[in-house]
Amino acid sequence: MLENRADASKKNFTIETRLKWNPDVMAYFKSDIKKQSKLFRIVWKLVQTSGLKQSKLNTYLQNKNHIDKRTANTLIQSAKGRLSALKALKDTELADLRNKIGAIEKRIDELKVLVADDKELVKDNILKGYRLIKYRRNKQELWQKTQKLNRLRQKASKIERGLKEPVLPLCWGGKKAFKAQYNLGENGFKTHEAWRNWYRLKRDGQINFVGSIGEPQGNQNSQLNFDGGTGYFSLKVRKDLELMADANDKFFVLDKLEFKYQRDKLIETVKNDKTPLAARVLRRGNKWYLQIIFTWEAADIQTNRLYGAIGLDYNVGFIELSETDYYGNLVYQEHVGLEKHGSGNKAKSEIQEKVSAIVKQALNKKKPIAVEDLNFKKKKAGRLPGAGKRYNAILHAIDYSRYKDVLENAAFRNNVGLIYVDPAYTSKIGVKKYQEKKKLNRHQAASYVIARKGQGYIDKWQSNTKNKDSKKHKAL
Repeated sequence: MLENRADASKKNFTIETRLKWNPDVMAYFKSDIKKQSKLFRIVWKLVQTSGLKQSKLNTYLQNKNHIDKRTANTLIQSAKGRLSALKALKDTELADLRNKIGAIEKRIDELKVLVADDKELVKDNILKGYRLIKYRRNKQELWQKTQKLNRLRQKASKIERGLKEPVLPLCWGGKKAFKAQYNLGENGFKTHEAWRNWYRLKRDGQINFVGSIGEPQGNQNSQLNFDGGTGYFSLKVRKDLELMADANDKFFVLDKLEFKYQRDKLIETVKNDKTPLAARVLRRGNKWYLQIIFTWEAADIQTNRLYGAIGLDYNVGFIELSETDYYGNLVYQEHVGLEKHGSGNKAKSEIQEKVSAIVKQALNKKKPIAVEDLNFKKKKAGRLPGAGKRYNAILHAIDYSRYKDVLENAAFRNNVGLIYVDPAYTSKIGVKKYQEKKKLNRHQAASYVIARKGQGYIDKWQSNTKNKDSKKHKAL
């Protein structure tokens, strides 16, 4: 059984505000952003090739570049974090490509058999009408699939080679921006120098201040404070060593900062001073923004699976809900309709409204919510155009990721336990064990099985083949 943050009671938040123009502060940021960006690219390579531990690498960076210990740590941790994320992304891309390659290889094998069966008949001019049209379509599809297979194999091979390189390849600023230099006019540039100036601004776009537990306000280099009298936040930023005019010129302050999203949580976090705070200054065009990243530890979970559970079966157009008691008995069911589809705001608002009502219901009953731990990405990657069109349509219509995000956030805000269960055979078990017995449809039965799994009850699935084999064994 898998359980998400609802039982870990922690969640990371990133909140943002736009910085008001201050010539002196922006001049400092412009200078520091160039230096940090250059140092980050150096550290990116050193982290992968130097073989030095963090303490020795930190000392090397301090001596070599005249920066303080905390700045060096920020650069090292940022590089390691980005490296880890990039490797995870490449592994996911590679797995996705392999799924697609496997599905296409299977289809190619099927097409080869179909084409081979009719090839001799075509030579003898025997194949006529629809069968001849079908043969030509199969040949065309076989050629297209073969070409696509080669392209996917080349992509997979490129990723595999990149993962074996001493320094993981990374295009700073993005490939699209970098390749704009080869078509200057189409991208709005008159000269290569104009592109280079624009590219450097895009590439050098942020300054990081990573915090740590035990440092003042959770961050030695940037300390966030809240003034209850004015209702504003302020950020005290430590200047880099090379940019200090003298021994007294260590800090500058960004004042009158406003954060609307998760404001109450941020105020409490700043006052308690028990968690590290990370700050990030971003430049987007001519505008500057400040991001604060913090961890919020919620109060104790207000639900308990001993009272029962609420199981949810998510489908295209509706959510089926089943509630159980202490013994795993079915005590309540509800059909929650979802009329809106797609990625628009109406669909998003509807799912937020319906999920919020479900979470409040769970909170009132003191029962956790159980859902399937689904991953549609692998299924979508393995599906080929035209192969099971109805199933393909259903698969791509399910916006499970948004549903999952909304549910996790609502459960976190309301301190409701959220339990992820193994999705294997939930529908089959529900149909076989409970559909007829309790007069349920397949989705109601599935949601009931999910709720029972969330409580820890085990409903095993046995296929008819296994049952027949066991009967034969007993007869012998």
